[in-house]
Amino acid sequence: TLSTLLTSPQVIDNKGTAIINNSTITAINTENGAINNEENAILKVTDSTITKTDTTGNTILNSGTATFDNIQFSFSYSYYGRGAFYNITNNTTGNLTVTGGTYSNGYFIRNYGIATINDLVDTSSGDDDMYNSGGTLNLNNVDKSNSSSPVSNNNNGTVNIKGGSYSSNIGNNYGNLLNISGAIIKTYYSAVSNNSSGTVNIEDTTIESQNNEAIYNSGIGIVNIKNSIVKTRYYSINNWSTGTINITGTSNITSTENYGIYNYSTGTINIGTKDGNVSTEVPVITGKTYGVSNSDSGKVNFYDGIVSGETGAFYGTVNEVEPGYKVVTNKVDTLTSATLALVGDDEKVAVLNGINFSSLQDAINSASDTTESIITLYANIVFDSNITVPANKNIKLYLNGYTLNKGSYDFTRLQRRLCVQDDAQNQ
Repeated sequence: TLSTLLTSPQVIDNKGTAIINNSTITAINTENGAINNEENAILKVTDSTITKTDTTGNTILNSGTATFDNIQFSFSYSYYGRGAFYNITNNTTGNLTVTGGTYSNGYFIRNYGIATINDLVDTSSGDDDMYNSGGTLNLNNVDKSNSSSPVSNNNNGTVNIKGGSYSSNIGNNYGNLLNISGAIIKTYYSAVSNNSSGTVNIEDTTIESQNNEAIYNSGIGIVNIKNSIVKTRYYSINNWSTGTINITGTSNITSTENYGIYNYSTGTINIGTKDGNVSTEVPVITGKTYGVSNSDSGKVNFYDGIVSGETGAFYGTVNEVEPGYKVVTNKVDTLTSATLALVGDDEKVAVLNGINFSSLQDAINSASDTTESIITLYANIVFDSNITVPANKNIKLYLNGYTLNKGSYDFTRLQRRLCVQDDAQNQ
């Protein structure tokens, strides 16, 4: 056990168990780290100052178990890739915990293993200051509200953010999973970005951007937004490629100068949840021009909430709504708002389980996957395309005195599971 007041400069190479308390550690230039905690070793440093004035070599290289409590980290700023290293490198076998204290300048951590940062006040600057490279990085109540350095998740890694304040980008850059809960993120440019096939989960979080889109999904991945506030002057949410954005709960998405949501390419936007229960109050999507802008090749599904814009609620196609419902709009002051309303008796074409549908296909799509469903017609139907009966549906269709004019179209797929009857006689 090492428990001694250290003077500068030093190199600590720990192979067993080391405890350092109330000390000043000044790093010298060494590739393996001024503090090198080897595999299977245990290191605990408390109430100390760790300083590094040169710009090359690791300050801390951890391959074992290392705990740093109430440390004042002060590193000289350096550019990674120009002979410099991250001040803390946590290797694949490393389990690193930092609790409390402060940090300024340089690159804080490059993580390959498991790293947990709690209650750290960070005022640093630089690119990819907290860089997760395939490991698991946990950031709990970290204060980066005065820091211009971003958080970056890479190489199929996982970053978990709980609480805390951030003033720069949090990016899922080829990472597998980015979870953000209970945080406040306020930036000048893009606040949260998903540049991969991975998943970003945002819950109970406030995200604001002064200029660019607040959330930018540029890859094929998924962004789930629940019970969160997202606000910017540009596109609050920009779904740039083929990915999917899901907005649920009490989320409030606002753009002060443009679209609330911009579905640029062939991606999918789901507003609310397709579950048979419709809310006309949340989520809330508001744009200065349109609430939602959808390209011709994109897909927007509207299941809950209210979408508003001064020019209009939606630009482009709404591809799907909650079965048995329709989109209705009204204008109050300068805003045109869209919500969902039940299809009325005067509009119904088919009825399933007491719910009116404005098309036979919608009724078929809503039929049970496990039990027999009975659909009753309330209007004559002229096919303008094939009607698809999914493979897992077992449906009885009662004509109820009305007619089906199929023309050159027909029912497709597993027609043997569709029984068409009129007055209890098979047709």
